[in-house]
Amino acid sequence: MSATTPMSVRLTREESTLMQTLARREAVSPAAMLKWVVREGLRTKLLESALAAYSEGRVSIGEAAEMAHLPYLTFFDELRRRRLTVLDESANLPGELADLAAQFSAERLGQVAREL
Repeated sequence: MSATTPMSVRLTREESTLMQTLARREAVSPAAMLKWVVREGLRTKLLESALAAYSEGRVSIGEAAEMAHLPYLTFFDELRRRRLTVLDESANLPGELADLAAQFSAERLGQVAREL
C-alpha cells in the first residue's frame, strides 16, 4: 500500500470551470479529472526535463530515462520520435555505450565502453 500526502491546489474560477467542463465531457468527477491532469502534467514535465538534460549533455540516455521514470527503450524511442541526436560527438560516448551494453547484455560493447 502506498502512502499519500494530502495536497491542495487553488484554481482560478476559469480553471475550475474548464476542469468541470472537461470532467463532464469525459463523464468523470472533477476530482478524478484533476488527478488525471496532475498525473499527465507530471509525466510531461518529467519527460521534458529529462530530454533537456540529455540534449544538453548533462546525463546519459540511461540516466535521462530514469529521470523521466521510463524504460530505457521507451525513452530511446522518444528521442527518435522527436528527431533528437543520439550518440553525437558531444555526448558522453563511454556512458552511452555502457548504458546500451547493460540494456542489451552486450559484454563486448561494455568492454569497448570501458576502454574509451
